[in-house]
Amino acid sequence: MLNLFYVTAITGLTVPVLIHAWGVPEYGTWLMLTAIPTYLSLSDFGFATAATNEIAMSTARGDLVRATSTLHSVWALNLVACAIIVLASSVAGAIMYAINFHREFAAVVPLLASFSAACLLSRVVLGAFRGGGRYATGTLLYDGLQFCEGLVSLLAAVFGLKFLGVAITLLAARAGSTLISYFVLRKTIPHLSLGVSKASIAQLKELLAPAFASMSIPIALALNMQGVAVVLGAIVSPTATAALSTTRTVSRVAVQIISALNRALIPELSAASARGDHGARAKILRLNRLVLIAVALPAAIAFIAIGGPLVSLWTSGRIVPPFPTVAALGVAMALHCIWFFGTNMLSATNAHGRMAVGLLFASILTVGLAYVGGHAYGINGVAVSIAIGELCNVAIFYVIQRRLKPNLG
Repeated sequence: MLNLFYVTAITGLTVPVLIHAWGVPEYGTWLMLTAIPTYLSLSDFGFATAATNEIAMSTARGDLVRATSTLHSVWALNLVACAIIVLASSVAGAIMYAINFHREFAAVVPLLASFSAACLLSRVVLGAFRGGGRYATGTLLYDGLQFCEGLVSLLAAVFGLKFLGVAITLLAARAGSTLISYFVLRKTIPHLSLGVSKASIAQLKELLAPAFASMSIPIALALNMQGVAVVLGAIVSPTATAALSTTRTVSRVAVQIISALNRALIPELSAASARGDHGARAKILRLNRLVLIAVALPAAIAFIAIGGPLVSLWTSGRIVPPFPTVAALGVAMALHCIWFFGTNMLSATNAHGRMAVGLLFASILTVGLAYVGGHAYGINGVAVSIAIGELCNVAIFYVIQRRLKPNLG
């Protein structure tokens, strides 16, 4: 639960600090600039997530050779992917500068993309900790360093740095934290030390299907959250983007709580599945369902009732969301908890591929509805579109879990 404290603390500071330092319109522009890099850094192209589960299952079976091969294969792949990201974003930045297209952001874009690349590598290291049976060590280290990274970037903004300076700060901090994590990994789990000597194309092919599913889910989230924010900023204003994103952040406190528990239990569920321990699987699933009922529904009701005043208080009155927006996002949050919880449980055994296409379709639908709703009703129309998209996701999960009911416990 320490992760929840870190996330809540940084999130709680980020919005008021950046609004105070830059103003609401500039903060909205920053949200639009960081939209795709933010979720690219979380997606890890799906391979790190799939590899974490595979390493956990291999370690549980005592097959350390396969565990090491999986780690090296994914590390090699991510190194290549990161090189491509940095190169492509640098070319894009050069083109933006040459044709005078938002030239003020020409250097910011490649820096944020490079930060995303560094995040991809750091999550492979985190996966090694989690899959290798050192979940607590890896999570504590990763979350603590990420917390420091967030604080340093906020201090940069407080001391007058703008987008470029904060982007440089983020990149430098993530590079440093990744190096620290690497040395701790070598010390605590020597047989899972990073490298490429045991990389295998055959191993990557085996991970391809679950990796695609793992990648599709963050992409769906990116479209649903950041894609919608970009659409709103384009058709209304960056200020509207700041208002929607800030309100949605407050609404997702319950999601953070459930996600923190899910992340802790997924490696355990993977190991129980590999051992064929159906009793342990059933116990883990019951615990997660209890958390879902105890947290998501009360949180949604509370947010609908007092979410507007909370956002206003948090931002010192600079953002006051309309009640229809608050109500729609409260409903969306409850629906999101239902399907996201289930998908995490499926991912523990790399069995979540059937959700991928449906979630992508629902997210594309959400962005389309947001475009139409935003033109017609502004921020309220976009918020309702988000709720409709989450309802579609719940329906998709219901169909999938009915088909896989024996595997879900």
